[in-house]
Amino acid sequence: MNIITQTNEELGSVIAADFYPAAQPIEVPLEKNVFVPDEWTLSLAKGLQQLDFTGLKVIEIGIGGGINAAGLLTCDKPPADFVGVDIFDPAVTASRILFERHSLKGRVLKSNLLQNIDQQTLLEAHHIFACIPQVPSGEDLECDDNYSHYYKANGSDWDLYGLGLNEKLIRKTNVRASQTGITLNLSGRPGIDKLRELFFELGRNPEIIHAETVPQHAGTSVQSLADLEGNGHEDFEFFKDEDTQHKISAACAEQRRLAGDPVFHKIYVISAPGLRR
Repeated sequence: MNIITQTNEELGSVIAADFYPAAQPIEVPLEKNVFVPDEWTLSLAKGLQQLDFTGLKVIEIGIGGGINAAGLLTCDKPPADFVGVDIFDPAVTASRILFERHSLKGRVLKSNLLQNIDQQTLLEAHHIFACIPQVPSGEDLECDDNYSHYYKANGSDWDLYGLGLNEKLIRKTNVRASQTGITLNLSGRPGIDKLRELFFELGRNPEIIHAETVPQHAGTSVQSLADLEGNGHEDFEFFKDEDTQHKISAACAEQRRLAGDPVFHKIYVISAPGLRR
């Protein structure tokens, strides 16, 4: 499916119904340096459609241009309220315009994860979902579309697997909204056992609600995982073909990436109820 629709606008647009078939065909414009919906977006959308948000209050971390809000709020069983946040000003502006143009029920805030969400909103929320960066970087995140792909490492061991920002989100949710369910769109590169370990370690019981196979981004190195592999980690998930019949090592995946050969990995949409008691 070609999910990018070219319009008279230079950057084109996407249609909400291409990701959420039950949604209205709302056109979501693409904005400069704001995350462009892609296979990751489609994976998350398929996962979210396995959940029933009818009449619930939901929060999206990393709203981008608003594609998930447009899909969920215009389907036949929409959530009662939607709060979307993003750390990047152009994304916040784009989503606010989308909400106003299509009278979407909810609001958009600028926030670093949960930072600017008031406590009452968090306590009333039934579910938080996110597709946030999984590549730590020392780059200036304010440049270009870096906020769409990278995050600043926080010194956690989970940074080694690209999961430090997701770990931080779960921890903050546990502190401020422990009753709230959480769904994350996660790269399978660290291996599914490592992804489950993240949730279990933080007191949540994970369930895989969707899995998708996607190409490894040609511009994203996996050398750090290859280095870990050299120190004894053996559970990374890379494949040489889309049907995932031929698993390869992280070192082999990096060699193939550098050579321009195809490399694939999975995306897992993992959902968990509130903090275990």
